[in-house]
Amino acid sequence: LFTGQSSDHFNPNAPVSREEAAVVLGRLLVAKGYKVKGDASTLPYSDVSDISSWALTGVILTTQEGILRGVDGMFLPQKALTRAEAALVVDRMMNSVGGGQ
Repeated sequence: LFTGQSSDHFNPNAPVSREEAAVVLGRLLVAKGYKVKGDASTLPYSDVSDISSWALTGVILTTQEGILRGVDGMFLPQKALTRAEAALVVDRMMNSVGGGQ
């Protein structure tokens, strides 16, 4: 689920951006059989062009499943995921992938 920032650098103490979180969570959703049902044009965010190309699938999938949500119409892809957001995301993942158990 996790990869480094390059082939020889993981950077474990760096904050996790919202788009990085989307990639990891998207990989988990795909592993559980979830499918992407749209493309970048289906995203409701005004800052879609700021989302890195390597993160688009994860952002699309986590958005369509309600795991990650925007803030005031923006995804804010490079913003660090806060502890509060992380707690919400874990709860949403548990309810989505875990069936609410």
